[in-house]
Amino acid sequence: MARTTNTLLVIMLGLASAGILAPCAAQETGDTVIVRDVSDKDLYAAGRSVDVQAVVKGDVVAAGERVTVSGAVTDDVIAAGRTVTISGPVGDDVRLAGQTVTLSRSVSGHAVIAGSEVFIESDSTISDWAWIAGARVNVAGSVGNELKVAAGELTLTGTIDGDAYFIGEKIRIEDGAVINGNLTWRGNDAPVISDGAVIRGQVIQGPPIEEHADEPGFGFRLFMALMLLVAAGVLYTALRPGCEACVLRLQAKPGFSLLIGLAVFATTPFVVMILLISGIGALLGVALMLAYGLALIVGLLIGIVAAARLGLKWLRRDEEPTLGHVWGAIAVVALLIAIAGPLGFLVNSFLMFCGLGTLSLEAWERVRS
Repeated sequence: MARTTNTLLVIMLGLASAGILAPCAAQETGDTVIVRDVSDKDLYAAGRSVDVQAVVKGDVVAAGERVTVSGAVTDDVIAAGRTVTISGPVGDDVRLAGQTVTLSRSVSGHAVIAGSEVFIESDSTISDWAWIAGARVNVAGSVGNELKVAAGELTLTGTIDGDAYFIGEKIRIEDGAVINGNLTWRGNDAPVISDGAVIRGQVIQGPPIEEHADEPGFGFRLFMALMLLVAAGVLYTALRPGCEACVLRLQAKPGFSLLIGLAVFATTPFVVMILLISGIGALLGVALMLAYGLALIVGLLIGIVAAARLGLKWLRRDEEPTLGHVWGAIAVVALLIAIAGPLGFLVNSFLMFCGLGTLSLEAWERVRS
């Protein structure tokens, strides 16, 4: 997780220093970034440690090994890192991903959160709905609409004003917890509901979680979803124009992009082998092999972004999605891939081949021009 995040941070830092990120946004980069001055526009911040203490009258997009937002933000907060802490009020939506994610203040919109450990503390309030995925999730705050959680271990002590949908291996509804709607749960074991918990709707059991001995566990799948979300989301944020160009090309010629991706996937290892055997082309073969591995990863991420953008286009029709909407759609695609089992592997491969093809075509067009 840390290696993936740090690699993407290097890309983001380089682009920010070159001025490629949106000129209408404030940009802060460095090993340690501390933002204290009030910002009247969107803020992009990247570094090993990012601490936003100022009032931001716009969106905050932050990535780092440690990200803290303690100042008030009038619009969306999008943050990814090893440790993500939101302790200031947010005027709209949040999209958070990290190994440990903590939310301890009010969110006026909805929340999409993924992490190994997710803590919604007692002082926090999410005014709209919330979707949360993690190995361990603790919800002690309040959610104004429905709450959906997929977790290995889930503990609820807070208040849910809408319906609750819980998927997990261990589900505990503790004393003081209140669910004003229905509770629909899915798992191999029934949730443990304390006598002091209040559920005003029905308690509905869904189908059990089926896992085979040779398949990855539920917690590992959630971790994979988190990695895909962080990688694809930060890549799209840092390289938005290039990603949009690839997405448009893929949407215009999906079949041709898939064919080119399959051809590149099948022929490149053969070319690498010939170069290595020839001796004189050994260095070029090593370089091509490294570039091939990176292209497969980026191709998969481009495919995930394209699927997310296609879903938003279908849902929102002619309305242009915001960066926050794209992150939310990427989170949904990543989660679906991670929990789909063998079918997820096929979808993963399909998206990788499509993304690899359109990435190759876009690179070829830029070389020609």
